[in-house]
Amino acid sequence: MDHRRKNMDDPRISKDNQTVTANPVQPLHASHRVKEGFAGQRLLIVPPDRIQHGSRLPVVKDLQVTHIGHYHSAPHHYVHRRKGSPQAILIYCLDGCGYCETEGNTVTVGPGQLLVLPAGMPHAYFADEARPWSIFWIHFTGQRATDHLAALTGGESRTLLEIPEIEILRTAFEETYRHALDGFSDAGLLGLTTGLSRLIGLARIYSASGNRRSRETEDRILKTIRRLQAEPTRDWQVEELATLAGMSPPHFHDRFHQQAGCPPKQFLIRLRLQTACALMLDPGLTIAEISRRVGYEDPYYFSRLFRRHLGQSPAAYRREIGGKR
Repeated sequence: MDHRRKNMDDPRISKDNQTVTANPVQPLHASHRVKEGFAGQRLLIVPPDRIQHGSRLPVVKDLQVTHIGHYHSAPHHYVHRRKGSPQAILIYCLDGCGYCETEGNTVTVGPGQLLVLPAGMPHAYFADEARPWSIFWIHFTGQRATDHLAALTGGESRTLLEIPEIEILRTAFEETYRHALDGFSDAGLLGLTTGLSRLIGLARIYSASGNRRSRETEDRILKTIRRLQAEPTRDWQVEELATLAGMSPPHFHDRFHQQAGCPPKQFLIRLRLQTACALMLDPGLTIAEISRRVGYEDPYYFSRLFRRHLGQSPAAYRREIGGKR
């Protein structure tokens, strides 16, 4: 049976952004299974003594890569961990197709999808026979590993995320992988940590919601964010932005806060202050001129706002960055 077929007889059902197989896909016969050893594979494992050392290093101890690798087409790939892995695992599909079984469900993993497996979760994953997947993967642990997973999934219990920006994720992985090539020095371990943290952040930024309605709402909010970024000095009103998004003002306010991490007015203030910080580097501009350029006619109000959000006055900030004194 072709498990990728999409018709009325297909046993798969949609569950959020995951393709769940009601009647699990049958994995490869045991005699054909391969855990690793694929043509052109890259695989690096941090030695136990360096993992132990890293667990005492600042920053590294919070998020520590233990395994990292890339398989370009992995036919017969199959891994089964009855008790799960001691580390959390991220597997990103670049091409082809694979499957993952967890808690009695089987999800289909295709290009642009990120498989998220917390530590200790029993699982099995395997490549599609006809179109074996190409993947990169990272195992990690650390004192804040659970927090990073929660940030990645938005606090939801999801094992599959839609991250359609394949080239962005591929580049972030390659930058992380390079740090593992220097013999796992302290600097290399730190590079692995910061690289993984950046990759997780990018995955969260570019992740798409699982259902069509949520994606449409996100697109509407993104539309208003782009308008704010294009015209940060305009005196935007929440009602005007809500109309642009096609929502009621209260609903727009709540969804904007949820997606952007702050209310619309707060977001606009941050945009203006970011622009102001960049303008501080120009010695030919006074604080009053910068204030007007970012939308504040009253330089005293601008200074109070700047201090409230950045913890120091515009003049102090300018001295700190070496601008006009």
